[in-house]
Amino acid sequence: MPARDLHIKPFDEGTKTKLEIYRSYVRAWLQVFLHAEAFRGKPFQFFDFFSGPGEDSTGEPGSPLILLSELLAVRTEIEQHRHDIRIFFNDQDAGKIDNLQQLCSKKSLPWQPRFESLDFADAFKKVQKEIGLSPSLVFIDQSGVKQITRNVFNALTQAGTTDFLFFTASSAKWRLVNCSRRKSTFPKIFHTQTSIVSSRTNIENGHPRECSLVISRSKRNRISMV
Repeated sequence: MPARDLHIKPFDEGTKTKLEIYRSYVRAWLQVFLHAEAFRGKPFQFFDFFSGPGEDSTGEPGSPLILLSELLAVRTEIEQHRHDIRIFFNDQDAGKIDNLQQLCSKKSLPWQPRFESLDFADAFKKVQKEIGLSPSLVFIDQSGVKQITRNVFNALTQAGTTDFLFFTASSAKWRLVNCSRRKSTFPKIFHTQTSIVSSRTNIENGHPRECSLVISRSKRNRISMV
């Protein structure tokens, strides 16, 4: 079944909530690194692997425009602390990338994003060695769960000075409980005694929102153990 296209109609409330979480994360991330003396003058890197066209059908900003808005809001501090900004936007749909490029060109940005139209595996391979060379924020807003393989997860957790954020649909909880693919998709998250999801009961009995929280906490547990 093909992934549903979230950009051909207005964002629903779930997507808006997700994007607000992303905005809050970017805002907090910037404040941490802007005020960390150890990283003064270092480039800030942002990687959005499923960027979409930049907005929904009504002009509601998606993740790329949210990132740019938050960066522009602290432009003075960025320039005072001599940070170069490096942005990588990717979407497999070339039409969406064309639309995003047009939106960005209208903003007279002080930083020029890089644009690619590749599938996730190729895009990740292309920039993997760059991630973590300086403070990096990776956003993977995939459709489903299959993109975060063992190799991708390990690469992200082992990269220096790197934070990453990705979402999974809570509707996928039943597949996460029973699908053997989870063993490679979420390495050690579902198979460690210290994980919150040490028992399938947590997912089987949970409502979608609670299920998402359980999975999120389990990922944080995994990261803390690396």
